[in-house]
Amino acid sequence: MKDTYNVVVYEDDLKYRQSLTGVISGFPNLLLVGAFGDCLEILNHVNLLKPDILMIDIEMPYMNGIDGMTLIKSKYPHIKIIILTHFDDDEKIFNAVVRGGADGYLLKNSIHDSIYNNILNVIEGGSVMSPYIAKRVLNFFYEPKSFLDRLSKKKSNSYKLTKSEQKVLEVLSQGYSYKMIASEMNLSVNTVKNHLKKIYLKLQVNSAPEAVSIAIRESLVN
Repeated sequence: MKDTYNVVVYEDDLKYRQSLTGVISGFPNLLLVGAFGDCLEILNHVNLLKPDILMIDIEMPYMNGIDGMTLIKSKYPHIKIIILTHFDDDEKIFNAVVRGGADGYLLKNSIHDSIYNNILNVIEGGSVMSPYIAKRVLNFFYEPKSFLDRLSKKKSNSYKLTKSEQKVLEVLSQGYSYKMIASEMNLSVNTVKNHLKKIYLKLQVNSAPEAVSIAIRESLVN
């Protein structure tokens, strides 16, 4: 095990974020390297700050925490992620834990007293969940068909993206810049920009992170 572990917190509630970061900063082997009110720049943060653990709220502006987690897990599966939330509904639990691969799912009203032990458990390869959440996850596996029938909605590309636009969106979701996308697809930068303008219009968004968020949520990219 390492002597210290880098932790980054994503929480849009300023008071809660300050409270949580204050608790984390009190432990000698946990180094708080960042705390943000949204995860719009989560890829850049991870590349710059090199965290071992992310603690992410679900409901945040611009990009929700589950989409942010999915993006990071697809590129950096070794990074441990604990979801922090007030939400205990089945769909969010299923998307975060079963589909998204969260290493922990904790309800905010139950974490402060045990936050250190929860983080250590995740570092050591365990999964941490509030008792109610653990029960719900077990039910997913005991009764998978009933949950899947109730929760899953078959995704289709209703946005009418062309094959080229889908490819641009897929490469964009991997964190590539315009120039890198152009090189990867053997296109000019202007052509890539034109594709992205059409993608933004069809997805009704104004930025790359918003487009990536929808692409992940709607299973438009692999």
